[in-house]
Amino acid sequence: MLPWIFLMLALPHASAQEFLAEEDLHLDWIFYDADDARPLPFLANRSASPYAIHLSSELNRGKAAFLKVTIPSSTSVLIENKFMEFVPEERSRFWSLDSLKQIYKTDNITITLYRGAHFLEPVDASIGYKFSRPQSGQTINPMVLRPVDEKTDYFKILLLLVFGFFVILQAVFPAELLEFYNIKSLVSYRINDTLLNRFRSVTKIQVLIIVFEAALLSALMLIVLNYYKNPLGSTFILSWNPIFGWLVLFFLTFISLWLKYFVILFFSMLFNVFERANLYFIEYNRITLLFYSLVFVLIAYALINFPHNITGLISGLSMVVFAFYFVRMAILYFKLHNIVSINNLHLFSYLCATELVPIVIGLNFFLR
Repeated sequence: MLPWIFLMLALPHASAQEFLAEEDLHLDWIFYDADDARPLPFLANRSASPYAIHLSSELNRGKAAFLKVTIPSSTSVLIENKFMEFVPEERSRFWSLDSLKQIYKTDNITITLYRGAHFLEPVDASIGYKFSRPQSGQTINPMVLRPVDEKTDYFKILLLLVFGFFVILQAVFPAELLEFYNIKSLVSYRINDTLLNRFRSVTKIQVLIIVFEAALLSALMLIVLNYYKNPLGSTFILSWNPIFGWLVLFFLTFISLWLKYFVILFFSMLFNVFERANLYFIEYNRITLLFYSLVFVLIAYALINFPHNITGLISGLSMVVFAFYFVRMAILYFKLHNIVSINNLHLFSYLCATELVPIVIGLNFFLR
């Protein structure tokens, strides 16, 4: 964060005519009075002549508001009690209030000026706005502004849509959805006859839950492509409105899940375990849905409350996601090992074809 501050401090300053002052803070400076043992306003025509004075300013004034301070010579500048620079000669400094708010995570900022000599008069300070010369239309006083992520609101709408889909499924098909999120049967290596019969074929309700899974996975994928890793470059998916991009990714994800199903059917026929293909497909989706639901909740919370830390969170989760794929393959192996009448070599080959190869392709896509 500090490089941003030093960059703002190093910007060229504008003349008074190029800065539209809206509020005069000249008399808002305070100092610590040793006699009264308390902070007091630093006003003109007083006997007090402090070495240090402080200015407190509210930052919730809009994105275009700036604080201008005319700093006397031989003065050290501190922001929030952190040393920023030493000013050898008198000059004016400009700070974007919105940038200060973003950097220091506060609604009220304190600027301190310290000199080796006494301050005899309050320092000129004001809040105002930059403007452009009418004859040229060029900005006279360019300032570093925090870039506004216009897509964040769309992503929040997207999160609400996915969550609303989940609420509808929970209200209409509570038992079936609970079966998908049943952690006890999910991690159990023993499949009972009831569960085996229930997942012998893919039902219409299960298809609907897989539609929800595709919606959730595509939402997470869009967030990753936007905030973390985008191997696609500038594509139509990301240049569109995020909602439309999500619909495109949703369609592609849904198709990919069913392509996965047909690959499972093909290798099931190849290894003579066709009757277990649907069970394997449902178990695959159950594990995937549970894990990515947890990831979705975590990313949704961070995106709503800490949007500027979302990149670091996704980066930290990348290794967890990588490990999850191998954990999922191990769980599927031990489950199928108990119910599939083929030897371990055939079962391992079957899982490699339907699990390991897609993992390698996906990692190559995102890491290239």
